[in-house]
Amino acid sequence: SAHVIKQGIHCGKQRYKCKSCGFQSINIEASDPNERKKKLLRGICLFLSGLSKNAVAKLMGVSCQAVCDWIRELGDYESLMPKPTGEFVNIEMDEMWHFHNSKEKKLWIWKAYCRETGQLIAFTFGDRDTSALVDLISKLAGYKVKIFYTDNFGPYQKLIPEHMLVQSKSETVAIERNNGRQRHWLAAFRRRSIVVTKSLKILESTLALFAFYHINNDFLELIKISMDL
Repeated sequence: SAHVIKQGIHCGKQRYKCKSCGFQSINIEASDPNERKKKLLRGICLFLSGLSKNAVAKLMGVSCQAVCDWIRELGDYESLMPKPTGEFVNIEMDEMWHFHNSKEKKLWIWKAYCRETGQLIAFTFGDRDTSALVDLISKLAGYKVKIFYTDNFGPYQKLIPEHMLVQSKSETVAIERNNGRQRHWLAAFRRRSIVVTKSLKILESTLALFAFYHINNDFLELIKISMDL
């Protein structure tokens, strides 16, 4: 339960005791779930403000694995990404590169941005080929798309009907701006960063958090909630 009392010092650290069950721990999070929630939200705020996972871990006094667990816990793709509304929409699509495992290996991130709602509505990973684009289009199956706006990259012409496709750099300004914001707010996506992503699941959760808090909703609300706890 959340009802804990101090129970002496153990190895130089404060020990706590749960008044309900008698469980003792030097980690108050084990006894107080509210304390863990506070730490989790504050850690996610730091992560979404541009710090690497290692930097967040040092500031919060936890392991890097704990920060990864927080990201996985809050960054569920299905719950955070927007759902179709049934209205007709215009979609901008683009692909951007990212380092995966090392600076020698590039991973391509394919993204879809809705002009009507101003939301990042879907993304996927893969090579810069048609297979990744097929996966992204499948995630848009519930949307009534009028026009796809893309750059002049070849795979778009192969998979999107000609009457639904407009290929021009001048028509992908919003998604390019989205790419820029992603590189600004997330340490691993900066072009001259030493940070790389090793887990595709962490990468998926990271982008879902970015889409939900920085693009589709208000990031300041998350900061306010974490500070009020």
